Amino acid sequence: MWESRGISRARALVCILAAGFGACYLTYRLTSTLNPAALWFAIILWVAELYGFVSSVLFYYTAWNTRPRRACVPPAPGISVDVMVPTYNEPEWVVRRTLIGALAIRYPHQTYLLDDGRRPEMEALAKELGAGYITRPDNAGAKAGNLNAAMAQTSGDFIAIFDADHVPLPPFLDSTLGYFADSTIAFVQTPQEFYNVESFQHLTKPSQKRSWHQQQLFYRVLQPGKDHWNSAFFCGSCGVMRRSALEQVGGFATETITEDMHTSFRLHAKGWSSAYHNEVLALGLAAQTATPYHLQRLRWGQGTMQMLRKERLFTNPGLSIHQRINYFASVLHYFDGYQRLLLYLAPSLAVATGLLPIRAMTLPFIAWVVTYYALSMTAFKLTGRGYAMFVATERYHMIGFYTYIRSTLGLAKRRKLRFSVSPKAAVGGADPRLMVPALLIAGYAIACFIGGMVRLLLTHNVNVLAFWINTAWSGWILALALAAVMTTVRSVDYRRTPRAHAALPVRWRVGGIDGIGVLTDLSESGAALLLPRPVRAGDTVSFHVLWSQVSLRASGTVRRAQRTDSGTLVGLEWEEPTGSEALKLSRLAIDLTARHFLLDFDHPPDRVGQLPLTRRHRRQSPRKQVVVPVRLGVDDDAPWAVTEDVSAAGALVLSPIEIPVGTRLEVSRWDSAPVSVEVMRCQAVNLPPGQAWRLGLRVSGALVTTGVISLAEVTEPIAVALEIAAA
Repeated sequence: MWESRGISRARALVCILAAGFGACYLTYRLTSTLNPAALWFAIILWVAELYGFVSSVLFYYTAWNTRPRRACVPPAPGISVDVMVPTYNEPEWVVRRTLIGALAIRYPHQTYLLDDGRRPEMEALAKELGAGYITRPDNAGAKAGNLNAAMAQTSGDFIAIFDADHVPLPPFLDSTLGYFADSTIAFVQTPQEFYNVESFQHLTKPSQKRSWHQQQLFYRVLQPGKDHWNSAFFCGSCGVMRRSALEQVGGFATETITEDMHTSFRLHAKGWSSAYHNEVLALGLAAQTATPYHLQRLRWGQGTMQMLRKERLFTNPGLSIHQRINYFASVLHYFDGYQRLLLYLAPSLAVATGLLPIRAMTLPFIAWVVTYYALSMTAFKLTGRGYAMFVATERYHMIGFYTYIRSTLGLAKRRKLRFSVSPKAAVGGADPRLMVPALLIAGYAIACFIGGMVRLLLTHNVNVLAFWINTAWSGWILALALAAVMTTVRSVDYRRTPRAHAALPVRWRVGGIDGIGVLTDLSESGAALLLPRPVRAGDTVSFHVLWSQVSLRASGTVRRAQRTDSGTLVGLEWEEPTGSEALKLSRLAIDLTARHFLLDFDHPPDRVGQLPLTRRHRRQSPRKQVVVPVRLGVDDDAPWAVTEDVSAAGALVLSPIEIPVGTRLEVSRWDSAPVSVEVMRCQAVNLPPGQAWRLGLRVSGALVTTGVISLAEVTEPIAVALEIAAA
């Protein structure tokens, strides 16, 4: 979203104020507060603060202007494009989804599967779908070598690249090729967003339609900011490259395990420009558990260190000063682990020993500290434009600080590194060893607090104010460490394939009984249904979808049945199909995941930081997320819709038909008599599968409810229609 000039100036003023005051604060700290009796401690802590200040200033600089450089013009017809999907050992369902998405891109192109695993099933899949298949006798150069080998066998003027777990959306090339009308553009990068919003790196609140992940600030703020300085870099997937530019630099860089950033560096150093298109045009699969999450970060950091060794970042004559600064900021990020470790250890050390890095805990000193950090946090929030989540960011700093420290050791170690592909379907929990760094920090903080309390009770010469301030700081660090441990413990993946949120009405049958229910989620290997009656594990449930333009019939075995406030949630499992049935399920899963993400989560998750502040819609009564089927009319052929949320006064409904605002009609739940409602809002949802509309319904008449009730407690038909009811 574009900002007015006044808003941009207000944000810039806060950043300048925070940077200026920060410089004064650090000068004051260096000249007036260092404790000569513990100079080593004082200097180490001051250096940690200096690092944080430099990182903040680089953040303000990078994200200074996030407006698009220009509007992207529609691409000219006749441009030759090769869409490449490199794969090594990813599961077949992962590759199938991506190939289906790649083939569905609207602009004419050729799609190729680049199989470094040399698997017969991948060759068969490519042939079945109509994609080209390219392989090679070895894996030299890993992903970069795979792409270079494919370049030698193809001829498209432009190359679009998608990792095997990133599914492109149909308008991808229509939205990106126009940038290449500028003959200096070497590549166009788009954001990487992820449809499995319950992954390890996500913090999601479905009821509030809010989702944040750790890379969001980079893709939605920093990359657009880098683009302003002509410094956005290719991220390995969801981007388009100009073949002639790649050929000028010898293809994709194979000397490091981060071929994307390294190749971008070489292109910029040769005078090529880049562009960043800040629109979600592909959806990927984020690290579902802690193990692949750490593996990714370790590889990224190690590859960055390799690039720093091999390339002349500060003296390369082809880079502009802005490009040097932006690449330096990206490199500096991986040294965060050292600063975090110092900040985690310092306050607890002061609590346990009474050793202070400052001369005295005076009120002027406290005022300086509070003002500096308050300004810094305000500037961080505003510059983050709704994507800067302070507490969440600190939690992931605690989770990853040791991994970042490990990654920087690549500056000293010159051994050859192996490109490791992150697991895409690792069922189970995380490696317990990943919790050790946070557990050590937690144990250290607790031990230091116990030692500090003993010292406080037995010693009279104690700076009580400093003791309790450092204790509070240590408590914050302890809370972060415990949160990091719990996040890792809870990162358990029980499914081989992630489910797509569906929310489609179905007609189901169990034995000789049938009825109306809701398909709540779906994957190639199973589904979940919400039914108005209990079922037993081992029962066979068949169903078909009641939605225009969606033709799906399936049956599965009940693996779990859980009673909820809305009915019985039934987990079905079936043997993963092949052939046309597998394609049908994959296509539907792709459409459903895209619709769910783009409708509910494609916006900044935090109102703070957005200028002007967006207003929340105030409703007369609070809504609760409930998914139940409702019939829009009293006729037998009236269509079925599905509620998204309900309250005592109304409901939000996803409908297969358009109903004009102001229309009054009778609606009934799956198990209720009709009730009169009025359509207050009708919003078109132009996203597959099929056409849909979001209807805001207001109930005609009074309804007083409190929480969850059972059907037996409902006395009025209107309550049965829209209240959260148990079967």
